[in-house]
Amino acid sequence: MLTVLRPFHASAALTRTRASNLLNILSKETHAPLWALIHAAQSTHLPLLHLTSLLQKQGLSLEEFTKWKSKTTQSLQTDTGPIPSWVVFHVVIYKVRSSAHANGFMMDFVFTHLDSLPLNLQGPLLIFSAFHLSKFNLLQPLTRVIDTFLTTELAQDSDALQFNLLLQALSVNSIRSPESANIAVRVLKAMEARQLKLRSETYHSLLRDRFVTVELTKYLRSRMVHEGFVPDVSHLEAYLRVFAKGGAVHEAQKYVDEIRKHDLRRSSSRSSYSSSHASTVALSGFKDRASAFDFLQGLVAQPNANSNTSITVLPLPRAPYLLPLYKKKLDTHDYTASLAIASRDPQIRTGHLVKMFRRMSQIRGSLIRPTIVSYTVAIRGLLYRNAIPLAERIWRQLVKAGYPLDRPALSVGLETLTRAGKPHEAFELLEKYACDDTGDQNTTMTRFFSTPQLCVDIHALNTFMESLNKINRPDIIFKLWDYMDCLYGLSPTSQTLSILLQAATLASQLDKSSFHGAVAHLWLRNPFRRRNQQSLKKPETREEMVDAIVSNLRERGKRGEFRSKAYESGIWNDELPLEGARGVFLNVIFGAGNATHHEQLAGIKPPAYALRISLDNDSPPQHTHIDSLLSYTTSSSRSYPTIIPTNNNFLQYLLLLGLNERAAEIPITLACMKALGIKPDRATLAVGLVFFAEVGMQPPLVKAIDEWRGRGEGNKDEYSRMVEWMKEWVGEERMPRVENLRKWQFWVKNAREK
Repeated sequence: MLTVLRPFHASAALTRTRASNLLNILSKETHAPLWALIHAAQSTHLPLLHLTSLLQKQGLSLEEFTKWKSKTTQSLQTDTGPIPSWVVFHVVIYKVRSSAHANGFMMDFVFTHLDSLPLNLQGPLLIFSAFHLSKFNLLQPLTRVIDTFLTTELAQDSDALQFNLLLQALSVNSIRSPESANIAVRVLKAMEARQLKLRSETYHSLLRDRFVTVELTKYLRSRMVHEGFVPDVSHLEAYLRVFAKGGAVHEAQKYVDEIRKHDLRRSSSRSSYSSSHASTVALSGFKDRASAFDFLQGLVAQPNANSNTSITVLPLPRAPYLLPLYKKKLDTHDYTASLAIASRDPQIRTGHLVKMFRRMSQIRGSLIRPTIVSYTVAIRGLLYRNAIPLAERIWRQLVKAGYPLDRPALSVGLETLTRAGKPHEAFELLEKYACDDTGDQNTTMTRFFSTPQLCVDIHALNTFMESLNKINRPDIIFKLWDYMDCLYGLSPTSQTLSILLQAATLASQLDKSSFHGAVAHLWLRNPFRRRNQQSLKKPETREEMVDAIVSNLRERGKRGEFRSKAYESGIWNDELPLEGARGVFLNVIFGAGNATHHEQLAGIKPPAYALRISLDNDSPPQHTHIDSLLSYTTSSSRSYPTIIPTNNNFLQYLLLLGLNERAAEIPITLACMKALGIKPDRATLAVGLVFFAEVGMQPPLVKAIDEWRGRGEGNKDEYSRMVEWMKEWVGEERMPRVENLRKWQFWVKNAREK
């Protein structure tokens, strides 16, 4: 099976350290000699006497140990005989170093030998498997591992330990997403059903900034209360960061109060710092000045152990500056928090926001200085106000100042340059932070910055792709989708899939209204056209891929300067954008030839059938059955193990179908969504009904004649069948309301008129 994953390697040293930490915890708490033997097999400095003692406890000779240790993963794949338990663990823990290896060899190896292991070892093997899959964000195979773990009989004396270690293994995923958080919640709910408690270090692992979501945090908080777990300041600060970053300011305020109470009980310089820092973090989460000012007034009004000062309530300042009232000396963090509020407040005008940012470098004799964070906040605020030229100017100043970029700054830089009409410069910036599969800089273009310290991640690439959609360059998104694994060692997420589907919809619309697009579509449909073999040849090397993107992004101007190239057509790999994106989506939801998925979905039938092809074409459509969709997913199809399909993916796919005269496929698509257990929101259901109404309802005259002849009694039209089926699926209370339907009818009308 072809796979979208190339052999992308994580840092080997970091991987071994994290895996060894899990192994050490197992060894320390279970005292089983097996774990010490596995560690010894990896060690190169173990005294021979100690090794001999470990081998004797396991009933192994030194010769047998040496023989198994020298075997490669390739030889183990072809070995048909039994493999010792310590060898299985040693291979899974220490020999998996790439995403392709984890999704291929490791998964086959684990499930081949899992049943042959004693029951008390099956759980730990699945934990180490989950560790590697989480590290590479391989969510589809990870779901299979979690399903197996939750149905495996664990040793009663270590079941709490194993569940805690599994959650710690899941938290190594550095790509924050609702899908990965939902997997963790499944494990947490299973623990709750078994009345198993979380450990303090597990709370810390799950509350890591790059993993946790607001929804997961709320669940963890309820678990703490239910278990009677008393959080320390570090737990409270972690909760505060998550809620403030997610904009849940009321939740954040609760933790500021808790930290202040903790500080009053422990009067020290460290405590006062915690309270002050917590207030600043909470302040940064507000979206408007009025509510933020109320929060500040409340902080000042709270009793302080060392103060009896009377409080005067102040009016909201007219200027955009909103600085902490509880501090005598302000620092950069306080001012940046105030700047962040102003950047999100739509009532703050663009000029005021710029003045507030400029003031950071003009205040003398203070601790306030512009930082990479303040630059990022200011630029993001200007992008929010669509003040693109100003955002670009401040970005140029940031580059000139020589600040080392972090990931948020890289993302706003990509968005700024792209929306400023210079996507070729944005791509150059992207290339400067491209890394090869060892984490080293790997770029074919001249660097703007001397020593880049970060690598492009999927969040930065998603930002760039979203910005390309905003400037009508979906053709570049198609190339980035094809090349991202080779260029940056990245795999798409569900958000990336949504961006791709939006790009396909946009490309279809642009091609209908442009001369170049219309000609390209006509040429593609011409059965007598001559295929240019050179143009059909796909880039194979990194340099060829970069050249393919650059040649579509820029061209030479009259004076020899580079300028942005105009969009021509959305033809993708010699296919219409609809067909290309459709193939990707179907491979995602059907698992690219996965036999289990095919068995689950093979019996699905559409809840209703279209009566016509489209609103303007009364010809009867060719009904779409599940078999015709499954034919898209063969053993040679690309697989996307990092994507778990979401409601938004289906929403974007329905829009793509509806705007391209494929509304007849909407019923079978929603039936697949139901079979996969994905809950739709009102928007997705409304889009499905708006488009299907165009092809599933009889004209009023035909309907009246049927009713007059008595054929309408008891016989519902296809649209009514669809509505009834939806009600049975989601319930009456979750059905789209009239305003939802009107909103999407208006959206569809505007999209067609563009």
